[in-house]
Amino acid sequence: MRVRFWGVRGSIASPGPKTLRYGGNTSCVAVESDAGDLIVLDAGSGFCPLGDALMKGSFGKGQGNMTLLLSHTHLDHIIGFPFAPPVHIRGNHFTIYGPAASREGLEELHEGLVAPAYSPVYTLDNIGSTLDFRRIPDEPFVAGGVQITAQRFPHGVGVFSWGFKLTERGRSLIYVPDVEYQYRHGVVSNEPTESIHSLDEAVAFVRDADLLIHDAYFTLHDYVPGWGHCRTQHAVTLAEAGNIKHLILFHHAPDRSDEEIDALIADHRDDLYHRGAPLRLDAAYEGMTIQL
Repeated sequence: MRVRFWGVRGSIASPGPKTLRYGGNTSCVAVESDAGDLIVLDAGSGFCPLGDALMKGSFGKGQGNMTLLLSHTHLDHIIGFPFAPPVHIRGNHFTIYGPAASREGLEELHEGLVAPAYSPVYTLDNIGSTLDFRRIPDEPFVAGGVQITAQRFPHGVGVFSWGFKLTERGRSLIYVPDVEYQYRHGVVSNEPTESIHSLDEAVAFVRDADLLIHDAYFTLHDYVPGWGHCRTQHAVTLAEAGNIKHLILFHHAPDRSDEEIDALIADHRDDLYHRGAPLRLDAAYEGMTIQL
C-alpha cells in the first residue's frame, strides 16, 4: 500500500504563513493498493487538491473508481467532497462508506451539503459521477483487494467516530483521526456497547500495525475535556503498548503553527530516545508519502 496525506488539520482549514510546511487543509488521506485501487480516508478540504491531482489520470477521463471511508460526518471530514472536480465527471464511480443508520441517511446528509442555501451545486442530481452510499458494515469487508475493519471510537459526549484498519499482503495501517479516551460527563444514552473507550481497549485494535495515523489535536498543556480529542501523549502510549512500528501524529489543531509542531515532535522523540523506545514518530504533513 502507498499512503499519501492531502489534508492533516482538524476542525477548520487553516491556510496561512504559519502552516505552510505541514499544511492547512483538513483530513484526507489517500491509500493506493498494490493492485492500483484507490481508497480514501475522509473528504475534508484536502479532498480538493487530491481531486485536482486525480484529474490527470483515469478520473479526468470519466473512468475513475474510488472507495471513500468516512470516519464521521463533521464538516472538517466531508466539506471537500462536493467541490472536487472528479465528483462532477460523468463515468466516475464513488463508493462511500459512512456512519449512518442507513444508506438513505448517508445520502440525505450529503444532499444537505449541496443544498441551494450552502452550495452552487444545487443538489446531488447535478453531480455527474455515480455515488454509491453504504452504511459502514459491522463485519470486516474488502475494497480494492484491501481488507477493511471498522471500529467505533469516542469523540466527545455521546458522539462516535470510526477508526479503520486496512490490511493487504500482511501489511496494515490504522486510521484514528478523532478520539477522546475515557471521557465521561453525565449519562450518555444509546451508547454502542461495541465501542472502544479506553487506551487499554484500543490496544487490541491497533496491535502490531505497521502504521498508526492518530489524533494529535491536544497537548498536555492545552487539553479541553469533552472537546472530543486526546493528548498527543495518548497516541504515543497507545503506539508503544500496541507494538506499532511507525506513528504519525495527525489532525493537528488549526492554530498550531509549523514551529509548534516541530517542537512537539522533538519533545516526543527526545523522550523516546532517552527511554530506548524503538517507536518511529513523525507528524503528518501535506504531500507526505509512505510505502508499506
